[in-house]
Amino acid sequence: EVAGPTAPVALLNFATKISSAAELAVMSTGEVLQFARNQNKFLKEWKDAKASAAVELGDGSLLVTQGKDLVRIGPNETKKIAADLGTLQGLAVLANDAYVVDLAGGQVMQVNLGSGAKKVVAKGLDKPMSAALSGNQLLVIEFGKQRIVSVSLTSGAITEVAGNLPIGIYGKQQPGLGVGLSVGATGAIYVT
Repeated sequence: EVAGPTAPVALLNFATKISSAAELAVMSTGEVLQFARNQNKFLKEWKDAKASAAVELGDGSLLVTQGKDLVRIGPNETKKIAADLGTLQGLAVLANDAYVVDLAGGQVMQVNLGSGAKKVVAKGLDKPMSAALSGNQLLVIEFGKQRIVSVSLTSGAITEVAGNLPIGIYGKQQPGLGVGLSVGATGAIYVT
């Protein structure tokens, strides 16, 4: 556990991206798994999700980033919400908006889930990856600077939460390989 300015940060050694809120794991194959940790039970899998990030929505559908696109996978249909968003490596949802992290473009974008309208919230990030909400802040791994930053969803201001982190596999900077971010119920930040 690493102490950050606002919350402790725990560094874990898992090769998947994990979302504590929905109990989802995105595998390197793009498959998404859902499980109940408190029951040690596997619930569901989406073998053909082709996801780099995923969030379960309130209606039970799955919102995923597929390449450059944001896609909603429901029980009976798959719908593209927005296209050509960049190299997507992170996703979080607040109300009717998705926040996606563009690794190559160095930015965070807001996408309205109803209309697909998009706008840049923050830019100038160095290889941003993974996203997790903490109140009205979006926590993002800034892989290029080996740190976690907080992005204000209202102003776009970027603030370092924790720096000099050994993020990556065996200390090597290889974006996209098993780097995940989650915020626990106590506010603790977990990096995988």
